[in-house]
Amino acid sequence: MEALDAAHRNTSERADDNHLATIFQDLRPLLSSDEAIVEANRCLECGGPYAQAPCVEGCPAEVDVPGFITAIARGDASRAADIIFDQNILGASCSRVCPVEQFCEGACVLQKEGRRPVSIGRLQRFAAESELQKRFQFRAVAKPNGKRVSVIGGGPAGLSCAAELAIKGYKVVVYDKNEDRGGCGRAQSRSAPARRDPRS
Repeated sequence: MEALDAAHRNTSERADDNHLATIFQDLRPLLSSDEAIVEANRCLECGGPYAQAPCVEGCPAEVDVPGFITAIARGDASRAADIIFDQNILGASCSRVCPVEQFCEGACVLQKEGRRPVSIGRLQRFAAESELQKRFQFRAVAKPNGKRVSVIGGGPAGLSCAAELAIKGYKVVVYDKNEDRGGCGRAQSRSAPARRDPRS
């Protein structure tokens, strides 16, 4: 009887694991190195010395999208990551959660030709995550300057601001109304159905 219970428990645990894997499946899976190079070579490298590329104009962080995509196309994910993190310290997080179809990918000129836009978010994730496995620091950190700064709000903007200040040598404290930092993404995962006041 105990053997049957153990077998049932193991089967249930495997089913739970499979169910969780299905629920938390990536909407935009990580590209392999070969896939990233092929996708990067679809980029037309718009813009130039006199005009900014539409994908850069569409990016709230103004990341040099053609620059990092060109680096990936040349097989230099390290350079691509440097470009991304130089302009967006939260580049790895943004690559997963940014609604790219409304921003950079939505502005991709390939769509005007009836073609699929370059998978900018997936390329950014490829470069950021592959390099984060090799190194953690992407920018030189200045010596402490003896100054302190408080940042109110631990969302993406507040955390980016705190990181930029810390890199410049400031001692930074982030204050947020929630125990966890992260802003809207974390808040949604914590939120519970609103409880109605019985007196109303």
